[in-house]
Amino acid sequence: MRARVERIAPGQSEAAARAILGRDPVERPGHPGDPFPSPLRALALETPSGPLRIETYVVLARAAEGCPDVHVEDVPVAFRAGAVAARGWQEVEANWRAWGGSLEALRDARDTYRCSQPHDAGAAP
Repeated sequence: MRARVERIAPGQSEAAARAILGRDPVERPGHPGDPFPSPLRALALETPSGPLRIETYVVLARAAEGCPDVHVEDVPVAFRAGAVAARGWQEVEANWRAWGGSLEALRDARDTYRCSQPHDAGAAP
C-alpha cells in the first residue's frame, strides 16, 4: 500500500487516485482473517470552501505486545472538490486549521493505537 499512496499527488483527480489506491485490505500481523480495511478510517469536514474528506491508509503494520497488539503507520489522503487536496500528515497538518478542523479531531484522526473498551467486571460480556 505504501507504493500506491506514494503515487498520489495533490491536484490529481479523485477518480485517478481511487483507481491507484484500490480497496484491497492490508494484512494484520497475527490476525490473517481480520485484515485492515482500505481506507482504515475516513473523516469528513464541512469547511467554508466546501466538504473535505480525509482517508487514512495503512502503509505498515507490525506485531506488538499489549493493547493494541498490532501497531500501524498510516498515511492520510485528503479529497476536496473531486481532487486530491493533500497527501501525508505534514501536508494535512499544514492545512488543517484553514480547512476548519479542530485540534481534537486531528488528534483523533492520528490515533492509531486504539484498543477495545474493557468490559465492566459486573457487566455481562
